[in-house]
Amino acid sequence: MAALDSANYSKFNIITKNDRGIEQSIDISSSVVEFRYYEDLYSPILTATATIMATGNVQIDKNGSNRTTLISGVPLKGGEDIEILMTHENSIGGLELQSARLFINRISNISSNNNRESFTLHMISKSAVTDNVNRVEKVLRNKTATGHVLDILDKNLDIISNINNVEPSVGNITYKGNGKKPFTVIFSLASKAIPESTVSNSAGFVFYETQNGINFRSIDGLIKEEIVANYREINAILSTYDPKGTDPKEKILAKNVIENNDLLENLQFGVFSSKRTFFDPYTGSIAEINLDYGPEDYRDKMDNLGNSTVNSTLDGDFLKPSRNFVGVVKRGSIDYTDKSLEEQLENIISQTTMRYNTILNQVINIIVPMNLDLTVGNLILCDFPKTGSSEIDAEISGKYLIKELCHYSSAESAYTSLQIVRDTYGRKQ
Repeated sequence: MAALDSANYSKFNIITKNDRGIEQSIDISSSVVEFRYYEDLYSPILTATATIMATGNVQIDKNGSNRTTLISGVPLKGGEDIEILMTHENSIGGLELQSARLFINRISNISSNNNRESFTLHMISKSAVTDNVNRVEKVLRNKTATGHVLDILDKNLDIISNINNVEPSVGNITYKGNGKKPFTVIFSLASKAIPESTVSNSAGFVFYETQNGINFRSIDGLIKEEIVANYREINAILSTYDPKGTDPKEKILAKNVIENNDLLENLQFGVFSSKRTFFDPYTGSIAEINLDYGPEDYRDKMDNLGNSTVNSTLDGDFLKPSRNFVGVVKRGSIDYTDKSLEEQLENIISQTTMRYNTILNQVINIIVPMNLDLTVGNLILCDFPKTGSSEIDAEISGKYLIKELCHYSSAESAYTSLQIVRDTYGRKQ
């Protein structure tokens, strides 16, 4: 099997119920023409689409005498569970999604001709429904942000069994849910969470789902992980034989640089320096906080993916506050038990804003041969050549964090599309 050959569907079942309420499994693995599966580091919801072309001879529950059409015969209406097991020669494991993970959100592009029908299934995480029908009504008392997230996943969303990696945070918080949706509360807690192992001056977690489950991780924690794959762009036509010795499975098939340290945008977001003005309703006072993040802060007080600072040439106007935040101190709705952290709440919010934006300083889209072992949040090592040369460009090569991912498979080919990001330049060894 070549690096770009299509994937295999060991399982692609629709779980539905008949008129008597009896659950039945419909195997459509042989009818999947095209499949796309998506993950996003900033989203707790998985999505997928599948183009289906089937005859009216669909087998139900492995009973040869019980065959019908999918759309009108079963019928499919949306809401049915999906279970998938997809494998590929490039991958050690496979993409496995049990029926409790995804359901059919909608069906589109339906067409039928004689005894043949085609349509597109749009799938989404079941937790998206749970989030919309639940609210966090009570006050979350005296736990870390991570502790509250675990409680919400258990008591509000009932998906505690689907956890993959939840990272500890520091500082007990009391937070008023005020009837907000669970995901909304978790995102709010993520922006105020401080990683347990942080170097200094950094805050901010991300809440996301992968094929392995739910994750609540700090950006600092993610960039300390081990590299899971190496990829290299070659200035040559892709072939099975490569005189440079690069494995075809590790070749970057296409690259598109989306963002490359947009200084004006960074200034607009207040990445390097910002000023916050807060009104405290308890004391009636107004406080101004200037928060500056110069090159020395990135070098000495924060972990990063590159081998250099964000931009060591920045000085003068670049380091003046470029964004002004005005707000009311959130006394009562969110409180840190540790008063030293309580006093730093505005600083923590500023640090999170900076961290969320600096990790997007470099944004590149690449396409690689299908690798079902990859998930968002993984670190990969990418080597890019200098223009017109096979020599590695040490400035743009190096470690990258996977922010978005799409596994694609059709009858002709299979590949993985990645959006990779990092905060600084240089190839760190």
